[in-house]
Amino acid sequence: MSSGPDRPRPPVWVLACGGALVVAAALAAVTFATGRGSGSFASPPPPVVTPVPTAPAATPWDLVPGAVPTRVVISTLGVDAAVVTYTVEQAQKATDTLTGEPCYRDGVITCINPPTAADVYWQQGGIAGVAYGAMAGTDAQSNIYLVAHAGEPSMRAVFSDLYQLSAGDVVDVATVNGTLTYTVTDVITVDKGAYTSVPEVTTQVPGRLLLVTCNHAPGADLRGGISLQNVVVVAQLEGAREAS
Repeated sequence: MSSGPDRPRPPVWVLACGGALVVAAALAAVTFATGRGSGSFASPPPPVVTPVPTAPAATPWDLVPGAVPTRVVISTLGVDAAVVTYTVEQAQKATDTLTGEPCYRDGVITCINPPTAADVYWQQGGIAGVAYGAMAGTDAQSNIYLVAHAGEPSMRAVFSDLYQLSAGDVVDVATVNGTLTYTVTDVITVDKGAYTSVPEVTTQVPGRLLLVTCNHAPGADLRGGISLQNVVVVAQLEGAREAS
């Protein structure tokens, strides 16, 4: 048990591949559960945030002010998808595919269940109990979370091949202000129950991007077609181009 003052806990999200993403009020990190085209993500408790250095003051990049992400491109996977903000209205209509629990309770978004399999959803911090979820920009001082469905070969979704990414791969995120380029630094697979305790997910880092989905890689741990793990891609900002 750690000593010292208690720290706020991040919200817990559960994303359903083709299903729902559960968010517990605190940090909006994601735990992903999949089921034959459906799944859910649980956001972790507020992370224990240790002091992190701010982004370098001098960079060769353009300055791209933070804005809502609108598109994500992963050329190595052939992904070019719209990014949609996950809203209270969407949460109010959704349930966690695994438990049947509503994704919105007592004014808090408790899970994210993307309405579509073709789009990527942005976890927006500062609304309905969701503590974290930065806008995309060179000035971002905390993590950006993008979540989407994955599925079996017979039920493809936008992040079905996310597990194939590896260190060095590039992810571009577009906003009205420009395009941010991120380089993958790590790809991890975590049990859904451990999602909220993974440092890569809960520690807030300037310029960090997280892509989260359910694990449908060959040999993945499935139970009745339901994925028991999440794939989390960690990437770091490496460049930026201002909108022309």
